[in-house]
Amino acid sequence: MTVQVRLLLASALMLFTELLLIRWLGGNVLHLSYFSNIVLLGSFLGIGLGFLLARPQRRQRSFFPALLAGLVVLAPLLPGGVDRAGSDLIYFTAVATSGFPPVLTLFLIFTAVAAVMVGPGLMVAECFHELPRLEAYRLDLIGSLMGTLLFAVLSFLGAPPLVWSLLLAAAVLVLAPRPLALTIGWLLVSVLAMSSSLLTGDIWSPYYRIQVSESLFSSADGTTHPVVGISANGVPHQAIVDLDVMLANPSPASSPYPWCRSVWPGGRSAG
Repeated sequence: MTVQVRLLLASALMLFTELLLIRWLGGNVLHLSYFSNIVLLGSFLGIGLGFLLARPQRRQRSFFPALLAGLVVLAPLLPGGVDRAGSDLIYFTAVATSGFPPVLTLFLIFTAVAAVMVGPGLMVAECFHELPRLEAYRLDLIGSLMGTLLFAVLSFLGAPPLVWSLLLAAAVLVLAPRPLALTIGWLLVSVLAMSSSLLTGDIWSPYYRIQVSESLFSSADGTTHPVVGISANGVPHQAIVDLDVMLANPSPASSPYPWCRSVWPGGRSAG
């Protein structure tokens, strides 16, 4: 593979990974629904560190696959949710949340994203040492646009994280230094972790991770009615219920917060 092709692929991988982390982490870590720029800032730091660590005429071993696998496996396990035990359901990461303090969660994500993005930054920077500067910048821009457009198309088509991770794994296998077996192992962990949303039936719209849950609502006269609750990126969003329930007297709409707590069982959303 020529250095020009390697730079195009590495730049595409770098931007593709950055967007992948913004979408994946935003759908699995509650606080990032409101502070997604934390992932962007962490990416900038990691890419910059990768450029600083690159050395002329030497390809360094990257721990990118292992760090990526660790992040996508552990991030969804971070405790955090919207606690609906009180009367206030409006959430902007400052009230009625569970789990770690938002500042700690955001700091952990920022640090982990920076560590992951060192790998793609290093791959791109090593190519810069082998090419004239203007040619390297031109190919870097083209590759970055390729990665961005590819992920935009996948998002528009509603492709699930399994598709994202398979494309990312293919690029890493082409670019990452050996040992091959270890790289494949860590990438397999990433693919399996990101495909877990298929088991839960999550829907990935162009913007959000949509989760649908079914429950029963007991009206004032004691009858039960099916309710479908919808969450976007772990935050309760809306519910679907029979019209006769809403038109009843008294109507659940007259006291929305207690009723909303009954729509999403468990008292808190998944974060």
